[in-house]
Amino acid sequence: MTPADLEILVQEGEGTTLEFKENLSSSFARELVAMANTIGGKILLGVRDDGTVLGVTDSNALRARIQDIARNCDPPVKVVAEPVGKVLAVHVRESDTKPVQCSDGFFWRQGAVTQKLARDEIRDFFRTERAIRFDVSLCPRFRYPQDFDGEKYAAWMRLSGVSGRPRTEDVLVNIEAAERAGGKLLFRNAGVLFFAKNVRHFFNQAYITCLLAKGADKVHILDRKDFDGGIVTDIEDALRFRAQHPHRLPDRAAAAREHRRVPNKSAARGDHQRRNAPRLVHRGRQRLR
Repeated sequence: MTPADLEILVQEGEGTTLEFKENLSSSFARELVAMANTIGGKILLGVRDDGTVLGVTDSNALRARIQDIARNCDPPVKVVAEPVGKVLAVHVRESDTKPVQCSDGFFWRQGAVTQKLARDEIRDFFRTERAIRFDVSLCPRFRYPQDFDGEKYAAWMRLSGVSGRPRTEDVLVNIEAAERAGGKLLFRNAGVLFFAKNVRHFFNQAYITCLLAKGADKVHILDRKDFDGGIVTDIEDALRFRAQHPHRLPDRAAAAREHRRVPNKSAARGDHQRRNAPRLVHRGRQRLR
């Protein structure tokens, strides 16, 4: 990791794969376990929650403590500690033998929060984690930079709020959209959904259909649009479609909340493992589904 990589991560803020910690506190084992149980990630020691870089003293003793904590997890968590300026970056590998626990129990990441798993959640975790995660799997047919859409990336950068002019490849790796291997940049499926020139060349089901129908039975179609320009564009197009028919719903405030919730939930929910799952956003006379 370079200082430029660190600057990008600090600007992005905490998330599913990124945690800031001022020092090696008693909760460190929970963070390790949570990331190992999710998709891995990085813990930046010497950074406050608000992104202020305080720094931490790198030493063999500190690294040994980190390794001891990782080994005491059950099963052990694989970590690599790397100094980057005044910060110590701890890279946490996703576990191949989930779920992982520490002395405080089982944990996982939900956004920027480390949450303890309840008994029922642990049982569900055992069942669902046997499936291969679609979003983090590599897409071998995607060729970078030939299939990469720079305009979509630029639009995403404007929305993300990342300042400066970081290298595109560094950003893609740090947001987990791609990974480096053998001198090449290999895209994950999530990166393809966001930044491919032609998303449906790789995933034919990657589109959102917006449907306006008369009545609740949806027999009489008044308007229909298919959007397949990528996740960000599809959501914006779906919102515009909804805004074009504001008179159809009596409660406009509720409608505005609903039309933002549905496309985002549709695009972001975790059932991408289904290979034939087109997204449908349809409106009846009085509600959006």
